[in-house]
Amino acid sequence: MPSKSPLGGSMTWKTTLGLIAVALATAACGGGTAQTSSTGAGAGPIADPGPVNSGPVIQSGDRMVAAEIGSAGGTLSLTNGSRVEIPRGALSETIEVHLSVGTQTQAFNNRDYEKPLGPTIHLQPTMQTSAPVVISIPVANIPREFTGGELTLAVEVPAAGQRAGVMGATQTTWSHVEARTENGRFVADLPDVPGMRLQFLVAEPE
Repeated sequence: MPSKSPLGGSMTWKTTLGLIAVALATAACGGGTAQTSSTGAGAGPIADPGPVNSGPVIQSGDRMVAAEIGSAGGTLSLTNGSRVEIPRGALSETIEVHLSVGTQTQAFNNRDYEKPLGPTIHLQPTMQTSAPVVISIPVANIPREFTGGELTLAVEVPAAGQRAGVMGATQTTWSHVEARTENGRFVADLPDVPGMRLQFLVAEPE
């Protein structure tokens, strides 16, 4: 027997059951319209790119290590204890930085007034930074006659009129940056990186 519709008229039981089924199906689908991809008809779902690593780079190696370092900064280290720390914001673009064991220099061995300390290291490429790059090595033994002497970081640079970049193809000289002892390490702040060798030194006390 047909039943009365709330809107007037009549409907059969089959019609009533059909409307209930449609209502349940609509509720199960969220009651909204179907979602479509914004990439156009026929395009699949947009892939999740995953988390973005915006932290500083930390890499280590035996005799050489290289890494791409950008504005987040990073730290490179060798098994001989040499370490280079590029602070956040020091680089305006991402570059590949190389830290390696450098060819030992004879520039200081024949001098009585200063002595090399620890390993010679080679840091590339040439870098202009907005904040100093921190260079450090573990504290090395200072000869007794140099106790109380001046600690510096010798920085190899091209001689006047020479171009930096290829060691051995240019004449070089050494400039000096003030260094200090900090937490069991010799440490120096390098304002600019010429892309050549670095060597900690101690000079005789005045």
